[in-house]
Amino acid sequence: MTAMGAMGYERPCFEFMCGALLAASDPANGVGGGSWDDIGVQEPASTFPVLPAATGPLPAAVLRHAGSDMADHFDVLLAVRTPAGPDDRACATWRTPRDPGSLAVDERLAAERIADHRADYLGLRTERELDRGRGRVTPVRHGTWSAAAGSADIELRWHDGTGTVLRATPDGTWTRIR
Repeated sequence: MTAMGAMGYERPCFEFMCGALLAASDPANGVGGGSWDDIGVQEPASTFPVLPAATGPLPAAVLRHAGSDMADHFDVLLAVRTPAGPDDRACATWRTPRDPGSLAVDERLAAERIADHRADYLGLRTERELDRGRGRVTPVRHGTWSAAAGSADIELRWHDGTGTVLRATPDGTWTRIR
């Protein structure tokens, strides 16, 4: 699939992560039922829609989620547009067993698409206890993400100066390629 870029030429769309359509992540469209809770999650988007290519870097974060009835895991948040505010459900989110930024080159991990999260979590800098016995989230990394030049891979640039380039496959795994 392709999408028309800002300059009028075609760019590959991101099908790499089973993301949400920009329209499905836009609260103005009234899409996506469910109810808000402390972490700002609504019902997950349908499986395998396309996350169109971004025109520039957008915010990204990795949170460690521990102490709930689920196994400890990491939530990877990628803003799909500039958030309109802290309660804006602008973050496509995936659950992973490890921090993708800690992977070695060519190492793979499972990535499960979960419900979109509020933009407030992109700026989280200290641990936060969640309500209803859902554990706590602790920020691990924050930075930006964008399309890797000439491919459907994503490039993550972390605020500590490091970077990660990931490639996703339809089977729900991510591989670090750089």
